[in-house]
Amino acid sequence: MRFLRRPHPRDLGLTADAPAILLGFTATAFQIYLLREFSAHFSGNELVYGIVLASWLFWGGLGSLAGPRFAGSKERIERLFYAVALLFPAGLVALRFSRFALGILPGEVTGMGPALAAAAAIGFVSSFPLGVLFALIARLPGVDVPRVYAFESLGAVAAGLTVSLGLIPLVTNWQGAALAAVIAAAGAFLTFGRRTRPVAPVAVMTLLAAFFAGDLPSQKIWWKPFELIGSRDTPYAKLQAVRTGDQLSLYASGLPVFSTPDPAAAETPVHFAMLQNPGARKVLLIGGGVGGGLAEVLKYPNASVDSVELDPGIIRMAEAVLPENDRAALRDPSVNVRREDGVKFLREGMRRYDVIILNLPEPATAQINRFYTKEFFVLARSRLASGGVFSFIVPSSSLSLPARSVRCPCAGMAAVPR
Repeated sequence: MRFLRRPHPRDLGLTADAPAILLGFTATAFQIYLLREFSAHFSGNELVYGIVLASWLFWGGLGSLAGPRFAGSKERIERLFYAVALLFPAGLVALRFSRFALGILPGEVTGMGPALAAAAAIGFVSSFPLGVLFALIARLPGVDVPRVYAFESLGAVAAGLTVSLGLIPLVTNWQGAALAAVIAAAGAFLTFGRRTRPVAPVAVMTLLAAFFAGDLPSQKIWWKPFELIGSRDTPYAKLQAVRTGDQLSLYASGLPVFSTPDPAAAETPVHFAMLQNPGARKVLLIGGGVGGGLAEVLKYPNASVDSVELDPGIIRMAEAVLPENDRAALRDPSVNVRREDGVKFLREGMRRYDVIILNLPEPATAQINRFYTKEFFVLARSRLASGGVFSFIVPSSSLSLPARSVRCPCAGMAAVPR
């Protein structure tokens, strides 16, 4: 009598499930942190993201094509996971210090050339071995390739949730990348190497611990000869506070947010608007409050201010590094600090303002460009009281024509009364 043997999970191709999930998690987590670090070091906008993603896909595709040329085995896959766990942090180190090789000064806005070169080099180091890993996992004996795709996608979803909701709000980019690499190495050991001595994973973990601890010291080296006095990675940007002599500057992903003391920069966006309505009682300040804008508005005794900042980290950083007299405006009873998106605040609110001041940088990214559209200007107009003034900064030169029929006597500033 013959008995039908119940299929073993290995016969159904389940041997690739855990490696595929681990690969999807590792690739997506690394991709997120690579984009965030590129944004920080190359004043990233959407074009930089496109360059990085194109490089990632190109090298990952080449890796998957090259993968079948290698003999696949569990031992080789395990070792390649360890290599990936180290190569990606090494790529982030190279990215951070690439400014010395490319001759970039701290705070300098770079062109596309350096971004292309860095994306090509780091994409090769980071994405090519991941492509090889996918091909090796898909060629394991008895593996169902569609199933590998499905479980890799499951790992990618897990990485997106873990990184976005768990790691980014709590740790820096480097620290989050180190933890993702630890998960990759530990997962490889638990999947393939539990019967061997854990020499390789222990060595990998030791190097990753050094990478985790080296974040702030390496940032200080990057900013030399300036003094880095504070750094914070937020969901929106890498915030860095830098001291140069008596001046303190805050940068968000390499772009200047404010400098203090810099009375002219704080006064210009505020007073050209407020002097057109000096008796204004309700004022909305979108951006620029912690850089001295709030203190300037409060020089008008009747004014109560709604100050809107998209990134709460800017306010926390300012409270940590600014002197007491510069922080006083944030605690003034006439000030209501709102930590939310300015467009959302105006769209959902019903309050009308005597003066609306848009104190944001020029529209170099899609996030900021939303404030320089016809739709936003119409929305701002609808929130102005009778006789109210809407003021915004526009880039211009000494030869540029006025952007509006009513214009302040300062280049680059338009104030439009209702």
